[in-house]
Formats: sequence, structure tokens, C-alpha cells
Amino acid sequence: MTDLIKMDIYRLVHSKSFKVGLLFSIIIPLLVVGAMGAVIHLSGTEIQDMSMNIIIKMWIGKGFSLGQVIMIGLESLSLLISTVLTVLFVNEEQSDGFIKNIAGIVPNRGMLVVSKFCGIAVINVSIFLVYTIVSVIAGAVCMSSVLIKGPVLYTIFVWLVKFLLYMAIDSIILCICMLTKSRSLAIGVSVIWGIGVIRIVYSAIGAFINMAIRGLHIDVSLFTPDGVNAILTLKSEPDVLIRGVIISLIYSAVFVLMTSVILNRRDVK
Repeated sequence: MTDLIKMDIYRLVHSKSFKVGLLFSIIIPLLVVGAMGAVIHLSGTEIQDMSMNIIIKMWIGKGFSLGQVIMIGLESLSLLISTVLTVLFVNEEQSDGFIKNIAGIVPNRGMLVVSKFCGIAVINVSIFLVYTIVSVIAGAVCMSSVLIKGPVLYTIFVWLVKFLLYMAIDSIILCICMLTKSRSLAIGVSVIWGIGVIRIVYSAIGAFINMAIRGLHIDVSLFTPDGVNAILTLKSEPDVLIRGVIISLIYSAVFVLMTSVILNRRDVK
């Protein structure tokens, strides 16, 4: 099992898609935080449009903590990079026949799924670390005039819960990849999840349920990992973090198990 995980991780870190994903993980938060710094710089200059000056100063408020800067950077397409890299990582082995060769050797094909899940963990750890480091550096350089102290421990908790939620979302993507074997379909689904379009579907489902059952006011997105991820901020109450942990663990366990069952019950082609 350990050798299988090492082999998957080796294939991952040496793949072009992983390196390109990390490159985007550097560029995107750098641009976002840099743009924020440029806007803040404008607030310190004479702007002819006074209303714009007022809006900028209201937005800045009392300042930004490094935790807020990190979360702003992390919200900038990091989930999209994560889901797309997951698809490319899983489907690459299906398309080149590698998984077919290795599936006949391992005693339980569920080991392949666990190994892929470990590879996905490496993807997300790398994305989170790169986004965090770049956001901190860019924030320190471009926003030093408005940086304030913030809740470091709570920031770490939120960071970790978001990581778990990303893992849960990617476990769904992993299942779709294994179930359909279609890269194009999996890429489409990963983009829908990555940019948050799926929440429109949640709203429609919730509206239908609320219409069918009068007096019921349910938000379906609050029971999904991406829905909780969308509302999780440094201002969230602890119950949101607890909900995020519970939902992420349930989804990850269910979809990894489901994928293992699917892989064990059918021929690998």
C-alpha cells in the first residue's frame, strides 16, 4: 500500500499539469493581493471622485489581518485548480492504461482509490501552502500600511477546515472520474464545482423542496462541502467550522467507499 501511494505521488509531482497548477497558484493570489494593494494605495492619494474615495476607505475599514489576506487569496480560484488537477491526476492513469495494469496486481482495488485520495491530499496541501505563502508575502509588501493583528489560531482552524472541505469535494470528483471514465465530462463537472455554479442547482432543489413542503425553509447548500466552504470565513461562528468538519468527513468517507465498491465490482479497462 505504501509503495502504491509513493508511486502515485511520484507520478503526480513529476506531471506537467501539477507544475502548471502550482504556477497558477503563485500567479493568481499574487495578482489578487497586488490589486488590493493598488486600490489601498489609491485611497492615500487625491482622488477627484470623492465618492470613490469614501467607498475605498469604507472597504479598508480598520485594516486587514494577514489571516484575512490569506483567505482572500485562497478564495481566488484555488478550488477550481484543485478540482481540475484532481481530474487530470486520476484520468491520466486511466487513459494511458496504467491503472489497468496495476489493478490486476493489488489484492483489493480499493487500495487504488485510497492511493489516489492520498495523491489528492498532496495536491491540496501544495495548493494551500503556495496560496498561503504567496498571499502572506504579497500582503506584507503591498498592504503593509493597513495590516493589523488578527486571530492566528482561528485562522489556522478555518484553513484546516477548508482543506478538509476541498478533500471532500475532490472525493466526489474522484468518484465521477472512476464511474464515467470520461475526462471531458469530469473536467466539465470540476469546473462547475470549482467556480461555484453548482450552488445554482442547490438553490433550485431547495426551492422545489420548500414549495413541496410548506413551512419548511431548507438551504440544501448547507449540507454540501462546497456550500459550507462558500460561507466559511474568519467571521464564521464555531458551529460553522464544526459543520464543515462533519460534512467533509462524511462526504470523503462515503465517496471513497463508493468509488472502491465501484472499482471492485467491474472490469478495469
